Amino acid sequence: GGQFTTASGVPANRIARWNGTTWSALGSGMNDSVSAITTLANGDLVAAGKFTTAGAVAANRIARWDGTAWSALGLGLDGGVKSLAVLPQGDLVVAGPFTTADGRLSVHLARLTTTCPATTVATGTGCSGSGGVNVLTQSTLPWIGSSFRTRGTGFPANAVAFCLVGLASTNLPWSSLHPAGLPGCSLLTFGDVQTTFHVPVAGAVDASIAIPRDPFLVGLVARAQMTSVELDPQLAVTAITSSNAIDFTLGQF
Repeated sequence: GGQFTTASGVPANRIARWNGTTWSALGSGMNDSVSAITTLANGDLVAAGKFTTAGAVAANRIARWDGTAWSALGLGLDGGVKSLAVLPQGDLVVAGPFTTADGRLSVHLARLTTTCPATTVATGTGCSGSGGVNVLTQSTLPWIGSSFRTRGTGFPANAVAFCLVGLASTNLPWSSLHPAGLPGCSLLTFGDVQTTFHVPVAGAVDASIAIPRDPFLVGLVARAQMTSVELDPQLAVTAITSSNAIDFTLGQF
């Protein structure tokens, strides 16, 4: 971002994107300078500066790019912006020589939050296999228009893993479902939304689920869990273990 109107000869009003080979414009750009850029938790871009239009849409000093089009963030600001920052929970902080934000008094500093937060809650407990206790943690928050990423640990080298994502919750002992299910290990969701297969690397598995940019999904609660299946050299199942689960609520920013 800046005050330029071309990037390597390509028309690009005050903002441009480099893909490693060429420059390209983001829509029709802005009518005045861009001084700060950041990325929201769901992956959307926010640009701020002295402009009053973005992509030919009225946007007072701050605007949002969703990969296709620019949009305003409320009423914007009555003065320029110098810097932007995103907090761990997704809130956007704006600083600059403005005195109002979205029409309300906010001298030089403002914070944009959401009334539809993305949240997670760990539930249940993982059990132990030959690689240790199976533990599932989140890597990101579940915002619509983004990917919700999780990491499972405690998997042995001789195992394969499944990441289950479902709308239904259950609590079925694995020993009642398969003779290789170890004591204390439970199936906590059925994987009716998504089930993915993984090979652990150094005892860990990273998995993700793409969340569509659909506002009707906001507030939906789902559950994720990982299951480990240990195999002998003949690929016979020797043990089935599982992690805790994570209940997650889809949010919108």
